[in-house]
Order: sequence, then structure tokens, then C-alpha cells
Amino acid sequence: MRPNTTKSLIDWTRGPSSGVWQPSTRADAPRMEAAIMGWSTLERPLDAKPPAPMTVRVQALPARSGFPDHTHEWGQVAYAISGVLAVYVPGQSFVISPKHAAWLPAGVAHRVGSPLGAEYRSLWVATEAVDIRMWSDAVRAANIRVE
Repeated sequence: MRPNTTKSLIDWTRGPSSGVWQPSTRADAPRMEAAIMGWSTLERPLDAKPPAPMTVRVQALPARSGFPDHTHEWGQVAYAISGVLAVYVPGQSFVISPKHAAWLPAGVAHRVGSPLGAEYRSLWVATEAVDIRMWSDAVRAANIRVE
């Protein structure tokens, strides 16, 4: 049965292999989905510059807010010192508590938000500063120890 779309901004299509109704893969679908769910879209500050070699961003994320799908030319460690983050990459999602962090390699499409609000921290790392023996070119969620 096709979902009731009379009040929806999302285009629905049948999945190619399953035949199940699902939101379309239009480029603006994540923004439309966020709007329907009542999430606020946050934008990166216009004066943000690439890391040289590292930049720390500090931002309070209100409940039900997040950054839309995006990529950048540097790696990113996303974490929260309080609250919870939701990190989405193609095919994966992570819930990040203050005891966890997510590594997002350069060029990986991702979005980060907070369902309940969070004190968000982001460490941007220039690709030339990344030691591949320590960091990976794959998305990772990891436990962190706070002392």
C-alpha cells in the first residue's frame, strides 16, 4: 500500500528490488524529510575555512536540529560533550554519546544532528595531517575515554 502523501513533501517510489514504497532518492529528500519531521536545518558558518592543519568547532545543537547532507575536503571527528548525536552516512548510521566519536574521512557524504540537543564538537583535520596508520579511510565510530 502506498503511504498517504496528501500532506507529505516527500516523493514516494517503489524500491527497485523490494517493490516496497520508500522515499525517493532526490537530492533534496533529506531536507524535505527533516522539515516533515519537524527538524531544523543548521548551516555551517559562512566564515568557516578549511583546517590548517586542524580546526575545532564548538556549537550547541538544539533538539531536533542538524546539518544536511554534505561533504568536505578534510577529515572530521564528530562528538558531543553532552547530549546525543545522530550521524548518518550512506548505508550506516551511528548514535554518538559523550563516550563515543565518529571519524568521517574526507569526501564522505554525511549529516549530523541531535534528536534531544547536544553540545557538539567537531575536529576538522586536513588530509595532509592524517597519518593513515592512525586514521582510516573508512567511517568509524569509536569509544573514547574521558579522564
